[in-house]
Amino acid sequence: MEAVSKKERLVTAASELFHQHGIGQTSIAQIAERADVPLGNVYYYFKTKEELALEVMKERKNYIISFCRELDETQGNPQDRLISVLRFYDKIREDFAKYGCPIGCIVQESKSSEDVVAKAAANYFSEFLNWSERQFASMGHARKSRDLAVSFLARIQGIGVVAKAFGDSKLISHEIKELEDWVRRL
Repeated sequence: MEAVSKKERLVTAASELFHQHGIGQTSIAQIAERADVPLGNVYYYFKTKEELALEVMKERKNYIISFCRELDETQGNPQDRLISVLRFYDKIREDFAKYGCPIGCIVQESKSSEDVVAKAAANYFSEFLNWSERQFASMGHARKSRDLAVSFLARIQGIGVVAKAFGDSKLISHEIKELEDWVRRL
């Protein structure tokens, strides 16, 4: 049981540090320290920082799948589901404005789309995009559901970049309100 606990702590610590400082600026030693795990133990679970980053991406992907599944089960209609996503981003706006989107940061930091961690990040975005597309299609926009989903994701990501650039989380709240109105008008 302790081994699983150490691995989970390492993934959590890596996730936080990668978000706050980027993968390239985060050392294995910093991750071990944050996780309160001896440095040597890190290599028992993860041979490289890339392996650890891939595990972080896997955890984040599992989270978004679970989050979307929960919305599908608890929210009565697709419009409410999309608005719930927006409200989630509004709740985390302070971190978003300070550090940017954890997935977006990984994509921006990567040197190419062939980077395996960047591919994992793109896979995360694909999950969210596909789910959003299904919501827009269920709202009666099947022909343009992909375009609407791309706009939805792009506006969320874009405001994260702008808010980070200006260090102003209120920009996120404003854009979230605009997006809610947009979704309601559809």
